[in-house]
Amino acid sequence: MSVSVICACRDRIKPLTISLSSWLLFDQIKEIIIVDWSSKEEIGHLTKLDDRIKVIRVNDEEFFNQPQPLNLAASMATGEFILKFDADHILNPYYNFFHVNGIFDEESFVSGVNDKVGDECLHPIWGLLYVRREHFEKVGGYNEKMGKYYAVEDDEISIRLQAAGYTCCPIDMRVLSAIHIPHNDEVRISNFEGYAKDREFLDVFEKQTGQWYKDRIDEVIAPGIMGILNSKELKKTKFKYLTEQHKEKNMEIFGLKEYIDKSRYDYGGIDFDQPNFRLYDWKTKEVEPNYFIATKKKK
Repeated sequence: MSVSVICACRDRIKPLTISLSSWLLFDQIKEIIIVDWSSKEEIGHLTKLDDRIKVIRVNDEEFFNQPQPLNLAASMATGEFILKFDADHILNPYYNFFHVNGIFDEESFVSGVNDKVGDECLHPIWGLLYVRREHFEKVGGYNEKMGKYYAVEDDEISIRLQAAGYTCCPIDMRVLSAIHIPHNDEVRISNFEGYAKDREFLDVFEKQTGQWYKDRIDEVIAPGIMGILNSKELKKTKFKYLTEQHKEKNMEIFGLKEYIDKSRYDYGGIDFDQPNFRLYDWKTKEVEPNYFIATKKKK
């Protein structure tokens, strides 16, 4: 078995360093390809930790997205399998992910879960994808048209893989072979174009939700500290609301809601149109051992 880990990163150096140390423990992982999507602090030094680590730097990107850097990383992968991790996904050293979540036949892939798991360290594993590289390429990789808003690109590629006839096997959560470093919703969406430029969701929140929370806290909090607690409560609720709206927007734009509302792993034989999901071609140049600079050109 040869596995290529792919990961997209923007300003996540601290959790990435922790996650990376866990990935390196597993011999099945033959290479780790990290795309640094215009982070303020460059991460090229990570290549010095292990010969398996490759870092691809992309400069001058105003906003983050997942599909473009993940497809770039996958284009340089050489392993038989692709394992997509987020920068805050950790492999548990006490359980071998590859033994617990093996791809048991030629026609299956493994996906993370996102529902009915209460622990915050578990439920965000839905961003994980473990798939044969041949199958990943066959369905066109990640959909780069989905970059404006946070989330759902993992659901979308899972649907296409199943539409192509491959069986989705949910990650086995009975054994915690992979976990997630918890963080708040602001971290999830603050680097996306949809958060920076689209006021629609925020206007609705402020109009319909803000006053309700203020009234609620007025009833139970002493006036002297009400303002501070109200601000914290509103901020947390605001980003949770915006995160959910980003998901809903992507599902609406790309016609996914009718599939995601069904059982996550039972899509059946969907007649799913498969245009070219890649918007850019890439030119990479190795400037130091295992450290690359990539520039893109629109197709």
